[in-house]
Amino acid sequence: MKYLRRAAACLAAALCLGGCQQGPVEPSEADPAKFSVGAVFSQEEDDCHAALAQAVTAALEDTGMQLTAQASDGLQVKQNYQIQQMLQAGLDALAVNLQERSSADQVIALAQEEEVPVVFFGAQPLDGQLESWENAYYVGTDLAEAGRLSGEALAQLWQQNTSQLDTDADGVLSLAILRGRAGDKDSVLYAQGVIEALEEAGVSYQLLENQAVDWDRNAAAKAADDLVDEYGASLEAVFCGSDDIALGAAQTLEAYGYFETENGMPTPVFGVGSLPEAQDAVRAGRLYATVDCRYEEIGDAVAELCFLAACGYPGGGEYLNYTLEGQSLFLTPQLMTQEELGELEEETPAGLSDTAGQSDTAGESDTAGESDLV
Repeated sequence: MKYLRRAAACLAAALCLGGCQQGPVEPSEADPAKFSVGAVFSQEEDDCHAALAQAVTAALEDTGMQLTAQASDGLQVKQNYQIQQMLQAGLDALAVNLQERSSADQVIALAQEEEVPVVFFGAQPLDGQLESWENAYYVGTDLAEAGRLSGEALAQLWQQNTSQLDTDADGVLSLAILRGRAGDKDSVLYAQGVIEALEEAGVSYQLLENQAVDWDRNAAAKAADDLVDEYGASLEAVFCGSDDIALGAAQTLEAYGYFETENGMPTPVFGVGSLPEAQDAVRAGRLYATVDCRYEEIGDAVAELCFLAACGYPGGGEYLNYTLEGQSLFLTPQLMTQEELGELEEETPAGLSDTAGQSDTAGESDTAGESDLV
């Protein structure tokens, strides 16, 4: 975010007096302290959403802009009220993690009325909603790609170790998917990516269950218990829509001995988020892999778009250090297995951490999906 750093170093040369909506200002000459940005987070209880919220908050704070941040406490009506109050108080840019992604059009209408550019993150608006206003944007991880990466990894593992992983000896990979909320778009995209990767690899599979557990670790542990009761040895892999879900499922599977099989091949469990606890579980073999969703980079991109919007450049223009696809910015996830984590540790200087911390604010939401994976 070089323009943010340059701006912080050039406060004496500030040209903007009370909000850059009065006219574009060269980002390197702007005074971030004279800009006001609002951030509204949805409220979920899992650590993945908390890590995303912390990353966005920290990045916005680093810009030097005046930040007003609030959480919706799980209610979209409250989030809309918070946004309306912020906008009426005066903002140069707005960042929003929707509680219910179907409400993006309402938020866009509020922001458009006040002529304040809005950057959504985490929870992706429905198709066509961003296009209703040219100054509405989205930043997030490509969750379909996250699913494909996980599916490809399992396909390769299955093809190389079929005799060990095929615990019921039927020649078919039997798997379950535990995801967030029913209808959640990211969960649907992740599940579709998994299935597409298995089909493209030519793996014969059976989807035993595709169950929503509301991002809750305890609910995931209970769902895994039900899977064990119903399918026993036929449960050969579990894909999970977040690390919290994966850790809950792994806790149950470990208790039932799924990681201590006679052939020495643990039942592979996949997570999403690359939280520190999940990385430790990957190293210990309780998870086969987690997906790094690049929360810190999401935070940086959201902050950069908000800062440039405050300077009078919605979408960033020539100053943006990222490439937009229309009005969206998708960051490519990375699969983190034991091998990848080992390589990352070799590349990371001693004393530096490669993971984001956690926070008590979070965000994800639900919407209608049109898929048999919903």
